[in-house]
Amino acid sequence: MKHYAALVLVPALLLGACQQQTSNENAATNANTTDVDAVAWVNDQPISRDMFEFHLMRRTQGQPELAGPEAREALLNELVDLTLLAQEAENLGLGEEPEVRAQLDNLRQAVLAQAAVERLAQNPDEALIKEQYEQQYAEPQQEYHARHILVDDAETAQQLISELDEGADFAELAQEHSTGPTGPNGGDLGWFMPEHMVPPFAQAVQQLEPGQYTAEPVQTQFGFHVIKLEDTREQPKPEFDRVRDQLAMEVSQNAIENRLQELRDEADIRLADAEEASAAEQAPADETDTQGAESAAN
Repeated sequence: MKHYAALVLVPALLLGACQQQTSNENAATNANTTDVDAVAWVNDQPISRDMFEFHLMRRTQGQPELAGPEAREALLNELVDLTLLAQEAENLGLGEEPEVRAQLDNLRQAVLAQAAVERLAQNPDEALIKEQYEQQYAEPQQEYHARHILVDDAETAQQLISELDEGADFAELAQEHSTGPTGPNGGDLGWFMPEHMVPPFAQAVQQLEPGQYTAEPVQTQFGFHVIKLEDTREQPKPEFDRVRDQLAMEVSQNAIENRLQELRDEADIRLADAEEASAAEQAPADETDTQGAESAAN
């Protein structure tokens, strides 16, 4: 039976194929292709061992014990089929079609950009990680314990606030009226950090004193809230080792963003639409000046 798996697996293999495209094209034009470290040749075009091992690693998710003879043979057959289909596309001239060329260019740029990101994110400076730790946890982290009543409209929320003003019990109102999942529990949200809540909710909570509830309904994408702050406390500073990995990711992300900004600052970036718009704005003025000069001459 013929191997039609490549027809299904082409998208999964494209990334690796793009990574190997340049090396394979160069190898294919080399008269002595047997010098290439390849696992197979298809019409004298090598399938590089690097490409094969790349796909094998992805398929086995980095677990070499899963890369048995059957798995390796199946992958090799798929890569052979992929190469044959790519050669057929070249023979049909499809590689010169604008849409195909655009996709190939996009894939190559995406792979190179990802490689640059990975290089910039490698081995973040330990001193910067510790500096990030000291900055991020310089001030005690405040935690909040609150309850809320969630309803669908502002009028209902305002009516509940009026009932609270008259002495109603917050937890009982939450059990009776709240549409949120904490309603049966009296609206109790437990302890949380402000950044774990949507901004309008977090801002409202931070403005309350323990025992207070919001004087006006607080609107979020979930509906209208009446919020009561039960208590606050300072969260202990976490041990460095417990948060190091997260801080390292933040340092790496900062390095990527800073380098990208440097590249933008150093680059000559011209926007075609902006240039065309500028030229269009300039054209009437030039035309007026020309007409004025002709009138003066006459």
